[in-house]
Parts: sequence; C-alpha cells; structure tokens
Amino acid sequence: MRSICTTLFRVKLTDLNIVSIFLLLCFATRVCAATIALNPSSLQIIIVGEIVLGDYDRFVEVLKRSHGPISAVNIVSPGGSVQDAVKIGRLIRSLSFGTNAPSTSNFAPQARQMMCSEAARLDAASPCICASACFLIWAGGVMRSGNDIHIHRIAFDKSFYGSLNPSQAHNKYQEGLDEVHTYLQEMDIPESIYEKMISMPSYTAVLLENAPTLWITPSFGEWLTARCGPPNTRPDSQCELNEWRKISEESMRKFRSSE
Repeated sequence: MRSICTTLFRVKLTDLNIVSIFLLLCFATRVCAATIALNPSSLQIIIVGEIVLGDYDRFVEVLKRSHGPISAVNIVSPGGSVQDAVKIGRLIRSLSFGTNAPSTSNFAPQARQMMCSEAARLDAASPCICASACFLIWAGGVMRSGNDIHIHRIAFDKSFYGSLNPSQAHNKYQEGLDEVHTYLQEMDIPESIYEKMISMPSYTAVLLENAPTLWITPSFGEWLTARCGPPNTRPDSQCELNEWRKISEESMRKFRSSE
C-alpha cells in the first residue's frame, strides 16, 4: 500500500480569527521529513514538521540511541503520513509515554512559547500547531497536553482517487477510515471525536475543542488509581509520577534490548 502523505493548502478558520496552514492527507511521496530529536535536558523527544514515510523508522532510531528515561514526546506538525503517524502513536502507547502538542495562546501562553520556540530552532518553517495526522500521534500518549489541535477527515491524492469509479472510491475510502477508526479506538479516543473528524471535509479543519478532557486515558488513569489509590486519599502525592516513571523506564529497557 502506498503511504498516506500530504498536500499543503491554506484555509481561514473564522472561528479562530487566524489564517493557518494545514496539510491534506493524501497518497503521495515526499522527500522532506520531520525533524526528530531528543532534548537531553527535558528528557523529551520532539517531532517537528511534516510526517513522511520513513519517519517511524527515524523515531525508532532516536529512541534506540537515547540513554536514560524519556518522559514525553512533543509534536509540532501540520500533518502528513497517516501510516507512519499510526505506527509512531502505537509505539508511544506501548512505551507508556506522554504526548504534548502546542497550546493556544489564550489557554497556556507560557507553555506555547516554550514549545514553539524549541520547534522553531529545529524547523522555522513549520507552523506551531498540531493538525491532521499529528493528532494521531498525540492520541498515542497515556497522558496528553496541549489544545492547538486540528482535525479533519482523510483524503487521497486527487489523481489517484479521481481515477477510480465511485464504487472503487467508496471501497478505498472505507478502507482508510476503518484503519483510522480502529486506531483511535485503541487509543481511547471517544467516538464523538471520530465522528467530528470525519464530518470535516479534507479542505478545512476544526479545532479539537475538548482536547483538555483527554489529558489521561481511562485505562491508564484507573491503573494509576489501582496502584496509588484515589487522588484525595493517597498518602504519597508522588505515587502517580513514580509509578508512571517506573513503567515507562521498564518499557524502554525492554525496547532498547529488543533488537
């Protein structure tokens, strides 16, 4: 199967009163790749720029070269390859990492400035948002932060998709939707968000308004409660953080020794 990559387009979001650049998901090939780097001071990996075929392998390479714990993955990307985004997201989940996307300036201005500044040092041309396939990577986190996240439904390369008859187009589109739907279910993303995503045409996008409510997955939240007790009764205020750190570090040790 050819990789799902991107075509650039501009769209004005009147509800946000900004003009943003987004990426339309499509079947294509691109020579550029996201910048993927480890920040040794924050113990976080940052992904900046368009996600393209092969970025999953580059993400794995950065993980393998790292030493010590990794606390989270920061993502600043206008979108790109669904195929690689899903693979990165699944790996993030298996390692119990958190994910951070940019926040809007009126929600968490200092957090936005820090993330956008770090991203700009790596790729000044990439807009400081998390859109399209970036949302799929963000969804992989067991804990998540950021709310400058934009979603829309997938689309295929016009020349490829337009060459199909309506029946073939329907089957191909349903195949792509099924892949994304299954993944989002695995990542504990509510069905209402999937429905909102597929309601948005690929030539526009909508802000994921309830992103802050997705800060922790239900399964991971209940696991922490089982280990530490309810937040208002636990004797150790650092229990959640310590348990999260231990499971993530153990997962990384197994991952580094797996190949």
